[in-house]
Order: sequence, then C-alpha cells, then structure tokens
Amino acid sequence: MAGSCQHAFSHSGEYLAVYENGTLKIWETASNRLKQEFVPREHLASPNCVVTWLVVGTSSTSVAKKRKRRSNASMVEDATKEIVAMGLSNGNVTLYDLSTASITATLFNNRKSSITAITWSPEAGLFSADADQHITQWSVSDKSIKQEWKSGKDKVTSLCVLPGGESLLAGEKIIKWWDIESKKLKGTFSGLRSQVNNLSVAKISNELSYLVSSSNGDNYLSVWPLNQAKKDISPVATLTLSDEVLNYSIKCTKDGQIFVLSTTRSGNAQLFKYQANGVSCKPVHPILNVIIATDSEQKAKQIPILTTCFLDETAMTLAYGSFIALTIEKVVPDFSDKSQCLIRQESKKSKNEQKEAMTKVKTLGETGAQYLGPGDQEQVPLKRKPDAGSQLPLQTRLDNLSLDSESTVPGKVTSKSDNMAKLLIQALHSNDKNLLDSVLFVKSESIIKNTVAKLPTQAIIPLVKELTKMLEGKTYACRFAIAWMKEVCFTHTTTIISHPQIKEAIDPVLNIIDAKLFFFPELMRLEGKVNLLTGQIAKNAEREDLVDTQECLLVYEDQDSSDEDPM
Repeated sequence: MAGSCQHAFSHSGEYLAVYENGTLKIWETASNRLKQEFVPREHLASPNCVVTWLVVGTSSTSVAKKRKRRSNASMVEDATKEIVAMGLSNGNVTLYDLSTASITATLFNNRKSSITAITWSPEAGLFSADADQHITQWSVSDKSIKQEWKSGKDKVTSLCVLPGGESLLAGEKIIKWWDIESKKLKGTFSGLRSQVNNLSVAKISNELSYLVSSSNGDNYLSVWPLNQAKKDISPVATLTLSDEVLNYSIKCTKDGQIFVLSTTRSGNAQLFKYQANGVSCKPVHPILNVIIATDSEQKAKQIPILTTCFLDETAMTLAYGSFIALTIEKVVPDFSDKSQCLIRQESKKSKNEQKEAMTKVKTLGETGAQYLGPGDQEQVPLKRKPDAGSQLPLQTRLDNLSLDSESTVPGKVTSKSDNMAKLLIQALHSNDKNLLDSVLFVKSESIIKNTVAKLPTQAIIPLVKELTKMLEGKTYACRFAIAWMKEVCFTHTTTIISHPQIKEAIDPVLNIIDAKLFFFPELMRLEGKVNLLTGQIAKNAEREDLVDTQECLLVYEDQDSSDEDPM
C-alpha cells in the first residue's frame, strides 16, 4: 500500500531501494553504502509511491536508437540490469535505471488514480493496481498498457504473480485469484479480518506451491495452499508473531521446508520454519527471535530492525536503525537459543550534532565548592538571595490543580472542567498513568463534554492514542474510553479529519471495533442463555419459599383408640 516510506530488496539481494519523502535511495547491501540518491521531478505532486524491482534489457526501457552490432557478452550484460519501478500517486509508473542513475521511461495512465500496489514477474511482466479498483498489465518495451480489468469494489493493496506467469493474486479484504489471459476469477481466499498488505509465493515444486499473506494490524501470517483454484480457500497454517507484522521474506528448501523471516512493529526479527505436510491445527511459533541493542553510555537501548531479506539458508540480511542513517548487515542465525541478541553501535551522528557537542560549554557543578577570600581572611559563607520564582515541586503544583480544589482568587470561579483539561494536558505530556486514570475514569457526561471542548488541537491525537490503549483493555476501562471517544469525535471532527496522522490514529480503533463486533452475536446469545438460566433458578427458589411459608387450609387430628369410651 502506498505510504510515506516504501522499500524493497532487489531479486538478487544486492541492493535495497528506499523511497521516502519524495527521494529514492539505493543502498548496496554488501558494503552498507548509499550507492545512489535520486529526487524525481514528480516528487512534489506525487510524494507517495510503491516500489518494486524488475530485470529487463536496456532496449526495453530506453529510447530506441540506431542499432549497432554488439557482442554476446554485451547482450548478457544488458539482460541482467535491474530497474526500479515506482508507482506514483498520479497513476503513472516511473522506471529508474541503476546503470545510468536516471529515469529511462514513464508509463502513463489516463485515469490519474493513485497506484496502490505493484509487482513484476519474469514470465508475465509488470502489473499495478490503482485506487479505482483497476488492475493493469504493462508492456515495458512499448511503454503502454497491455490489458486492464476491474478487480471489484475494494481497493487492491497487494499483488503477486504465481510461478509460470498464468495467474495473478490480488489482496483486498479478501485475496482473489485471477487468470491473466481470460481476466476471470478462478478462486478466493477468505477468513481475513483486515486489508491485505503483503503477498508472497513459496514454490516447493512444479506441482506444489504455497501463498504467505499478512494483513494490517494482524500479528500472524497465513499460509494458503495453491494446488487447486476454488472458492473460499482456507489457510493450512498460521505463523504467530509477538507483534504486528511489517514485512517478511521467504525461502524454500529442496526437502519441502519453508523459512519465513518477518519484521515486527516492535523492531524484532522472527524466523519461522514450516514443513509443508498438510493442515496444521496449532499455530506455528518462531524458532528464532533476533534483537539488536546498544549498550553505549551505560544505557541499554534497542535498535529497531526495519526490514529483512532471507536469500540464503545460512545467513539473513538485516536493515536496522533508521532510513535516514541505515545500517545493513549480513547475520548468521544462531539456533543454540530461541533468542539472538546482537550488540551494535548506533549510527554515526551528523556533522552538525558532532560540532554542537564539541562547541557546547559545560556548566561547572557547585556541589562541594569552597569559597576563599584574599590573604589570610577567613572563609566567608556564601549568602544567596532567595529566588523570586516558585519553589514548589511539580507534584505539589499538580496537587493544587486537583479536581476538588476551589478557586482562591476573589471574584473568579475555576470550573471543574478547567482543572480537568489542565490535568489531562499535563498527563498526556508526562505520560503519567496514575494522573491519566484520575482524569479519564470519570462518569459525568457533562464534565467529559466540557473538558473535551477546552482541549487544544495539539492534544487531540495523543488523547485518541491513549483512548485506543484503553479500548484494548478490559470492559471497565472500555466504558470510559467509549464516552471520551464519542465526545472527541463529536467536538473535534474538523481537527481529526484534517490531521495528517489521522490514519495511524484511527486504524487501531477500527480494528478493535471490528474485533469486538465479530464476537458480539455470540455474546448476545450467551447473555440470553444466562438470563434464561438465572430466571429459571429464581422461579424455582420462589416456589420453594412459597411452599415453606404457605399455611395449611385444614388440619385434621385423629384421636387415639385408647381414648374412646368403652361400649
């Protein structure tokens, strides 16, 4: 899916292409060197794009020139050149040649709809999907559209061509299996909860292949069989991770094993080994968890792993740090333990940071200082004037803003919502959980409404993220979070819609709502059964109490035969 940062390893694993903020960077993985940096002319009009790699000859991407006789070695060299294809938000596809460090061709689309997914296959060529739900097959040599068709009502966010180049997989909220030549739907993969963001095919043999997919917000990978095209194909295995999946790389062995190296949002890399032998009832857990950390300045700190490439069974390529100062390293997995921790140094600081550290004037500490007078004068204690500012600590000042405090200024009344708003802003800045709980766990709807109305626009998105954490918790916290979220959406609608980070803030909320709605019918049926059972138990108890307390209508006492008079 198009985003602010897109990256992809080349097919040989020699290069890593990173497109961020309108700039394309090509990193050399073996030497960890920034090989090329290019700013397209369309970077202002199309800041976001999706990238992929393709291998074509020079004649397929450059302007036609006068033919000259060339040697066979030159022909082979041209055929192995790698090209970066960038799908822009204006609907065009730009081809960047590494050998010339320039744009060699642009494939135009008249619909001007943003490219949301792109892929390439040596047998079928280049494919792209746009926001208008169209799938396009491009002719790179002719720089034209070969064919296109409508995929459906949902946006396609991932594409993958099956081995052989006869079929295409398109990831939406479901995965569709298309026949490229007839443009007909062959099958579907169902059971997904959110939008698919990555598709990869693991080919074990000519007759046996598997599909590995991931979705937004999910902490697992699904493995699907590709032996038969049909409707509602179910996964045969689930690979469970510790956090949300960002990207992954797969590798197959000759004995039918599938290795999957994935990257999580928490910055870890997890390695899976799956044996293709039918349906796996239990989720597959990683065999190795890779963490990179630094211990500089006596303070341990994790370095996030951004993306991975697994092209060899004996080594894995890890890119970590940040995309501004990226570090790429080839690491040999250590299976002696389930976790492998690598100690590395942080990326080098910029020249400005180094210069600032050198020229910074250090302040001398006054602890233990001794003040001496001239000659034989005695030591004179230093007398300091009291500061004019407030000497109250931060905790005391926060207590003064407590919810039950009354205004001490004559003629001025401080409302409870004013104190609530100040406390909430302070809690969001300091990330104080106790202070947040004291503010957010309020039942009064009027206080919530007035507090939200007095919040500045800068505090809305942090508040939404904090409420999202509460929604992920227990039911008691969800009740308060729903009340606050309702007032935030109603009062600050314009601010939320216009904020650039609204997608990152709202997507987790939508995923939580979908997950809770998924179990809502079962919970309603369970509630009905419980109410029925408790009602029957209550009625039985009432009947027993009624029998115990009810008085007899008639009591008959038979006299003893000895008491009767003799005849």
